[in-house]
Amino acid sequence: MSAGGDSGSEYKLSKWAVLFFAALMLGTGTCNTIATKFQDTIESAGSNGQKKAFNHPGFQTLTMFMGEVLCLLAYYTMEFYKKYKARKAEQAQRASKSMGSLNSDDQLDIDRLERGALGPASSTVAKKGYDEITSVPVK
Repeated sequence: MSAGGDSGSEYKLSKWAVLFFAALMLGTGTCNTIATKFQDTIESAGSNGQKKAFNHPGFQTLTMFMGEVLCLLAYYTMEFYKKYKARKAEQAQRASKSMGSLNSDDQLDIDRLERGALGPASSTVAKKGYDEITSVPVK
């Protein structure tokens, strides 16, 4: 089983570590359920001396649950953003590799075309694309 935070950091858990954590989660979940059940069945004397059953705080539980859901929303938003940035970086890297075959004079010409510095026809050339204008079919 593998898990990773950043794109560069990957780590693997051994089979025994996964089983240990699964058993730990099962044990703590069981203890939590038993403690909650015990808490909900307790009776205590109130300020007037009469016994009163515990009233579970439903609104507090609901607000805590909503807070946990918002944490998950923030987490998945951050994960989506990281993947989006990684995709953009990969696209930029691919574009720079394809542009890497141009020499510095070609790059200057492309920059001038994009600015319209080579006269009125340069804006048309820039709109059509440098590669489309300069490509010559081979027969």
